[in-house]
Amino acid sequence: MRRCSTCARRKVRRKDGRAYDYCPALTAMIGKTRDCFAWTDDLLWERKYRKAKRAYAER
Repeated sequence: MRRCSTCARRKVRRKDGRAYDYCPALTAMIGKTRDCFAWTDDLLWERKYRKAKRAYAER
């Protein structure tokens, strides 16, 4: 299933000594309750995103 718990995009933010999950691709973690269209298992997604963004900006 394409859920937050198995997504490579999921990040953990520490605040007040507690850990909070968040998604840098979406404003809400919809994958907690249903399949997510932004789900990925690619661990290098962030590097590829930055490279594509840089290439687009140079056009």
